[in-house]
Amino acid sequence: YFLRHGRAGQHGDPRFPDDSLRPLSDDGAARLNLVCRGLEYLEPAWEVILTSPYTRARQTAEIVAAHFDAGDRLQEVDVLAPGHATRELTNILHELPVCESVLLVGHEPSMSTHVSNYVFGKPNANIILKKAGVACIEFDGEPGLGRGSLSLLMAPRQLMRLGKRHKASE
Repeated sequence: YFLRHGRAGQHGDPRFPDDSLRPLSDDGAARLNLVCRGLEYLEPAWEVILTSPYTRARQTAEIVAAHFDAGDRLQEVDVLAPGHATRELTNILHELPVCESVLLVGHEPSMSTHVSNYVFGKPNANIILKKAGVACIEFDGEPGLGRGSLSLLMAPRQLMRLGKRHKASE
């Protein structure tokens, strides 16, 4: 699973001259909690949660991990920070113990590029992850460029609607 971080403070905010320290906004955190309800419907069973070390991504991963009682599965990896190549991410995925399901939390345009590379074998401008949007790629074997099948691509609004329906049916 690929999850883009939630809404954050404005880029260029003078309070955060180092963009890596820019946090989620209050609205971003609140919306992310609603997105988690939608993710419940998908019944994810993440064995590992990997996140960018940037504050907003780390906060996103922490909210998701807390919602799914998976805090012990959370790890920071530099390759999910902006600007890293999909091959670098693939190397990290190959180093993991054998897993059925992994959640990756990062940034645009890197996340969409990774998804496109895994599905099409090259970047594709038609795949865009909105803030707190999620994509799921299934691999038959080890992850590699052009070896995945896109099984899910959802915007945060879709996940929030799904979460409302899921909660209503309980």
